[in-house]
Amino acid sequence: NTGTSSSSVVSKTQNHSPPETTKPLKVIYPEFSNDTVNLTDQLNSEHAILIDVDNAVVLADKQSRDKIYPASLVKLMTAIVAVENISDLDEKISLDQEVLSKLYNSDAIMIGLQEGEKLSVTDLFYGMIMFSGADAATALAIKAAGSVEDFVVLMNKKANEMGLENTHFANVVGLDDESQYSTCYDLAIIMQQLLKNDFLRKVISTENYLIKPTESHPDGINLKNSMFAKMYGTEPEVATVKGGKTGFTNNAGFCLASYADTNDGRLVIAVTTNSNGSYRPIYDCFELYKNYSLSK
Repeated sequence: NTGTSSSSVVSKTQNHSPPETTKPLKVIYPEFSNDTVNLTDQLNSEHAILIDVDNAVVLADKQSRDKIYPASLVKLMTAIVAVENISDLDEKISLDQEVLSKLYNSDAIMIGLQEGEKLSVTDLFYGMIMFSGADAATALAIKAAGSVEDFVVLMNKKANEMGLENTHFANVVGLDDESQYSTCYDLAIIMQQLLKNDFLRKVISTENYLIKPTESHPDGINLKNSMFAKMYGTEPEVATVKGGKTGFTNNAGFCLASYADTNDGRLVIAVTTNSNGSYRPIYDCFELYKNYSLSK
């Protein structure tokens, strides 16, 4: 969840290093077929996709190749690039007041970092993915590349390597920008790539996490995954939702990228964007998993 913008719509182990993403980079592009279900009013979300990763097929589709504002789903790529460029997950880093002030002025969601407050790289990943903290994402970007601008270059390079022809990044947090766009299809590919990394898969699948106390936060920072917070355990019977990342801006609407394990052992990924309520993406992902994850 990132905040608002006014641009127009475009069509704990110690001393451990993060597991590397699969190399050489192998991206599985799920294919559309005659069996792909074309969705209309079954979902509130304007755009959606459900993919079967194991069989590389698109199970259900709703305008999934239209360009959209990705909101905080951008942080999925931020996480992938950061984990590839930061070697020590235990290192503690901080942000200066100038950077923090810009973030607060942008109305982005924050975990509440204060000037000079040091958190571990691990904590920042949890803060970025679970709570969608723009301060956490920015701290990781600066650590990984020296500046946010240079990190965005790395994000676009990674998108090119992954063959994402309809994705372009302009910032690391998801604030609306006319030059920042993606599609549900591309975001499902990005989610697929994130799940190849054991550390990131653990983070995005965690329901609750406590950042240890600091001088600025003597009680620590209690994080709750914003997807799980709205689920109430009402999971679809044919699959178990394992993890996910929410997002919102005024232009993007409410968004969700999630993954589930089906009862017959397949990995399925659902991405929905531009719904009109914070619970709608949850209902839509349940609808997708329950009614379409068993499609042939």
